Amino acid sequence: PAAAMAELRQRPVGARLGQPLGSSASIRSDTDTDTELDTLCLEEEDEADAQTERPDTAQADAAGAKVAHSGGENKLVKLAKRLIFGTLMLATLCGIVSLGHLATLGLVLFVQILMFRELVNVRYRNRHIKHIPLFRTTQWGWFYTCLLYTYGNAFSEERAFSLLREGVVKQLLPYVELISLGLYSFMLMTVVLTLQKGYYKYQMGQLAWTIATIVVTVVQVNSFTQNILNGLFWFLFPVSLVICNDSMAYFC
Repeated sequence: PAAAMAELRQRPVGARLGQPLGSSASIRSDTDTDTELDTLCLEEEDEADAQTERPDTAQADAAGAKVAHSGGENKLVKLAKRLIFGTLMLATLCGIVSLGHLATLGLVLFVQILMFRELVNVRYRNRHIKHIPLFRTTQWGWFYTCLLYTYGNAFSEERAFSLLREGVVKQLLPYVELISLGLYSFMLMTVVLTLQKGYYKYQMGQLAWTIATIVVTVVQVNSFTQNILNGLFWFLFPVSLVICNDSMAYFC
């Protein structure tokens, strides 16, 4: 009987009552031995140390992943890629300029179209009304009308007029202002006819955005056209300054 009592005293409270051991906080009894209490304290200290070490381990893993990501591609590889593609772009620009004034103007026109497309897509993607008639048609109609008037006036001058060959374009060039006025009137009537009740504010906002985009992409870029017609040097000089500035900014 004495040995049985000693064994019973050494068991936890939950085991003596026939219940599973829940947590270390629930084991508190006067019959617990000093060895059991020491063991429970050590277990609690180990758990606390493990919890404090987890954030440090997570931070170390994150730092290691960041270092691995930054060092994933060698700087020399990046430099080689930029040098290759930069050289190809520069060679393409020189090839287009060597073709003459008209080819250079074609490059500027291509860039203008891409700029306008990019800017109008900013509002086009975020719009909530999808059933406005001729929404995109009116935007591009205003753009091409302004392009026709701008380039028509530029080529009406004698030095630019001499660059054109005999053809329909050269015959219609004296009437470019009349044609632009007709297109302008047609676009204005189209905008008025496509107005829908309840959407006036939205449509007027889109018209204002289109006009602002045209001012940036056509009216402002018109100075490039004048520079090209005055001499290719006045086009290459500012462009080369921008190229040199960006290249030196990367290396420095």
